[in-house]
Amino acid sequence: MLRIVNVMFIFQNVINGVTIGSIYALMALGYTLVYSASRLVNFAQGEGYMLGAFATLFALVAVPEQSPAFVRAIASGVAAMVAAVLLGWATERFVFRPLRNAPPFIPVMASLGLAIAIENTVLNLFGAGFNNVPALWPLTGIQMADVRMSYVQLVMLSVAVLLMVLLDRFLRSTLPGKALRAVAQDPTAARLMGISTEAAVALVFVVAAGLSGVSGYFVALYYGSVNFYMGFQAGINGFAAAIFGGFGNVKGAIVGGILLGIFEAFGSSLVPAEWKGVIAYVLLLLVILIRPQGIFGEALPERL
Repeated sequence: MLRIVNVMFIFQNVINGVTIGSIYALMALGYTLVYSASRLVNFAQGEGYMLGAFATLFALVAVPEQSPAFVRAIASGVAAMVAAVLLGWATERFVFRPLRNAPPFIPVMASLGLAIAIENTVLNLFGAGFNNVPALWPLTGIQMADVRMSYVQLVMLSVAVLLMVLLDRFLRSTLPGKALRAVAQDPTAARLMGISTEAAVALVFVVAAGLSGVSGYFVALYYGSVNFYMGFQAGINGFAAAIFGGFGNVKGAIVGGILLGIFEAFGSSLVPAEWKGVIAYVLLLLVILIRPQGIFGEALPERL
């Protein structure tokens, strides 16, 4: 009997971990894409996640409750992506592009300053408390024995996997995707071949922001609440997942996100809930100390 309970415990935590890990993987992919194209880190990416979550809340409140669930889902999803993409575009256009000839740490610190400014603006506008998000889908789900997967989890995981597949196809099979890969491999050679590196970097920021917006959308529905600080924690988790898998490696970002989610799920079951946020920091520290290049990565160059 004890063995059955342990197996159910493991299965349930794996499901929970893979679900939230898929969101961390999307965030890690955003960091990876931006770093690959620009060799810089955008620390404002977590705020795209937070703005996407708040946009989800506003859209669900604005659309009448009598509307079909799919209409409310599409409206709130579009709102989340638009909010995040606008932030991503503005970050590249007004923060990173004017500083493209500055030392690498300057735009990185500028993005951190932007993140702090956005976070405090949301704090002043909406307060420090949690804002409840209306439920979009029933709280029920699929249950086998003592293992349960809610409909929200099922949709989250399905959409995350679909986005990862579409991103892979985009990078490998389309002209813009091949241009991005060329810029990531050798910006100078790509420029000599007629590829606009500025346009490629701008596209990367938009794509990365879109992934952040989708992540914030699903997390708002999953946990049922949003607050001003959620973007910072999500940014740390995504950054930790990217480093864990190998910074700049797409496969590593996905694997790192999934593993971080699983570690967090098991950790949350074994330690008090308030310690959950520590897991990403501990994992980040251990990876930096033991294998700085991550699981799939190579040793990082000196430049950020």
